Formats: sequence, C-alpha cells, structure tokens
Amino acid sequence: DMWRGYGGNGTGICIGFDFDKVPVFYVSNEGKRLIMEDCYKFETCRYERAEDINIPENLIQETYDAVTNPMSGCISDTIARAGILARITRESAIHKHVAYISEDEIRMIVPSNGEVFHNKIGSFIKPYVKYEIPISTITDITIGPCIKNSDHIQSIVRMNEKKLGPKVDIKYSSIPYRG
Repeated sequence: DMWRGYGGNGTGICIGFDFDKVPVFYVSNEGKRLIMEDCYKFETCRYERAEDINIPENLIQETYDAVTNPMSGCISDTIARAGILARITRESAIHKHVAYISEDEIRMIVPSNGEVFHNKIGSFIKPYVKYEIPISTITDITIGPCIKNSDHIQSIVRMNEKKLGPKVDIKYSSIPYRG
C-alpha cells in the first residue's frame, strides 16, 4: 500500500507531473548561475533478491582495472573512474528488494554534481540532491484516503487555486488505506 509507506499513512497528497515540460537545466537556489544537468532518464526498478542481482561483468572488470592499475594523475584515468562511478550509481539506483514489487516503481535518475543534503527518516540518514521542478509542470493532486477533515481539504483546494490555478485537477484517492 503506497499510501502507508510514502503518503503519510494516508494523510498526505500525491502530486502528478508532466515530465515532458520538466527542463533539463535550472537556475540555482541563489538565482545567480545556471546549472546544467545531463538529461534525466526514467528507469523502471528491478525487483530482485540481493543474491540474484546480476552486476554486468564488464563493470566489475572495469572497476577492478581502475583500482588495481591506476594511472595516477592522468586526466583519462579520472574520466574513466568518473564513468565507472556513474554506472555503479545508476545500477544501484534501480535495484530494489523483491518484497517491494507491488510498488512497480519508475525512478527519475538525475546525474548531478550538486550539493548533497541529508534527511533523517526514522533512524536512517538519507542523502539527496535538490532538483528543482517548476510548479507549472504539476498536472494533478490526489488527496490521501485518510484525509477526512474538511479544513485540510479546503486548505489543499485554496493552495491549488492560489499557487497553481484551475489547470491542476484535484481528486480523491481511489485506493483505500490499508494500515
């Protein structure tokens, strides 16, 4: 149940985006410089048991070669290591344990050299990089199944009218909460 795991136990909202309108570059928080990003990609998660994950053989060999035969200080060595790290990062971002297969998750992978921030989620510290998505790309808001208080609902409606306008559809979750 996605509302239980990611939607504030059914009291959150789900925001839909039109990713065809999301730019591949953005202005930094300071508004002083333009930050270029490689084009993001959508990747379907692979759900596997840890022991069944198949790491590409050439990635293992390239990693081994880079570690055991460094050409210290060479630009080509630095570029090669960055490429290997990018491949390892991409592979690690799309694997999830088979227990989560019902999520059928698609992840937006954004290569970035941006500043790394951290969130404390329970007892886990989770790193993340900010990627600003313009509010003009928001297409809809789904209200969680446990939001019953009319004040909360009206607050969401008012925020939508003030910040987003009538083009954003507000709807209630058709999926009931399973706690």
